[in-house]
Amino acid sequence: MYKISIANRISLFGFTPKLLLFAILFIIPSTLLKAQDSSTTVQKIQAIADGILKDVTFSFLDKKSGEHFEAVEDAPSDAQLSPVSAYNDWRYWNGVLNIAMLRIGKQLNKADYTNFSLKNIEFCFDNYKYFKDKYKNENKWNYPFGQFFIMEELDDGGAMGASVIEVYKSDPQE
Repeated sequence: MYKISIANRISLFGFTPKLLLFAILFIIPSTLLKAQDSSTTVQKIQAIADGILKDVTFSFLDKKSGEHFEAVEDAPSDAQLSPVSAYNDWRYWNGVLNIAMLRIGKQLNKADYTNFSLKNIEFCFDNYKYFKDKYKNENKWNYPFGQFFIMEELDDGGAMGASVIEVYKSDPQE
């Protein structure tokens, strides 16, 4: 019988173990963090958030050539691009992550965490059109930013839409 590890089962749904733990910790209300000695909890949350900041790239990989590009405009027209980092796509869990990073950034007065969310939303808005223009009926769940321009279900826009609103409250711009 083929066995799938917990980490692989989680990543099958688009979650990395780090992102799942971060999402769970996000559920802890900030009042609980204040009501007890929370130094261990805060250290763990910061370790996860710092790991996300370390892993994120805001760049693209050409699946055909293996080349990395900082911007879609730098890639050849026949490139098959996707974001290098799973944290940079328009997905439900990334909306949850954006909100978590905003709240933790404000709670802990860490601008790097807040800036992650601002930059992530900017990255989505700056690049989704490239993928929309190249879209040829691929599976929206596997196609970069597919849920951004094929909104059929709540998960396609709910959490990311909420994170856009939260980012806008922090940094209002068109």
